[in-house]
Order: sequence, then structure tokens, then C-alpha cells
Amino acid sequence: MAKINWDISGEGGQAIIEEAGSKRCQLSGKKLMLWNGKSDLVNCELITDIRLFGTAGYCRGGVMLRSDGSELNGYACTRVYKSGANSEYLIYKVVGGVWTQIAQADSNFGWTEWARTRIRIDGWQISVDEWFGGDWFQAVLIEETIHQHASGYIGLIGTSTNIVGSILFDNVEISERT
Repeated sequence: MAKINWDISGEGGQAIIEEAGSKRCQLSGKKLMLWNGKSDLVNCELITDIRLFGTAGYCRGGVMLRSDGSELNGYACTRVYKSGANSEYLIYKVVGGVWTQIAQADSNFGWTEWARTRIRIDGWQISVDEWFGGDWFQAVLIEETIHQHASGYIGLIGTSTNIVGSILFDNVEISERT
């Protein structure tokens, strides 16, 4: 995952760190990393390992779909910490910087565990799957009926409320679906 393949914006920090023989992306604050390989993706998927890490505060990380090149318009699917339990996935429609939640699903993984996650958008269906027990498990599948964003960029997004909160991404795979 080379920085040259990504357009990075937002407040906070980002780093490519080497750990256990792998290069991992670490985001903190409020960061958006858009893959600059294609700006008009319609049907696509992003598979990644996501780990939330922090000692206090709020931390969420995930994928931005059909983005206009910013975090102001598109669809976002994030994994967030759920106090006292496993994490969960929240799917948002983002219009003019206003995030409106359109779906929610529980995750099989805890706060600091790596979760192999696949986020897809096909037509107006958005799905989130986790790799669990040797197979993909569907956490949520929704039909987005308002049809706000027909195409755009795909990328990684992370938000944390304090300096010790961070989101780690590893093994990022992006593909266009036909």
C-alpha cells in the first residue's frame, strides 16, 4: 500500500507502518484516503483487515464508497466500538457533509481484534461481510432506495476523538465489479 496510490485529506495523522512483515496503514484524527486509481467506480468492493485501537474515546474506521473526492458526499461503512461488547458496522449516506445512518449490524469481533471485512456496492445494494470461521458471513445487506450517488471514488476513512485512538488497515484489496 504505497502512499502514491492514495489522495489523503483531513485533520490528524496517517502513517504506513511495518509490523510482522506487513505494511499497515494507520489513521488517527479525521482522515480520508481515496484510492486515485479510478474516479467513477459504480459497482465495486473493498476487502481489508480493520483493527480499532484506543484507550478511551471514540474510534471508527471503514470504507467510503462512491465519494465525490471528499468526505462530504458518498456512502460510508464504518466499524465502530460498541461499549461493553463487540464492535458493530454502521452504514451512512453522506450528503453535503451530513451523515445519515441507513443500516446497522453487529460484528463478530471485539474492540482490538482484526476483522477481515468485505464491503460491496452493486447497483443500489450495499453489503458488509466478515471472514469468520473460514467463510464469509453477511453482516448486513441493504437496498439504498434514494439513489444519491451513482459513481465516484472508493477509499478508507477513519475517525478518532483522541490522540491515542487509531484505526489500522491491512491487506487492502480494491476491485471493480461488472
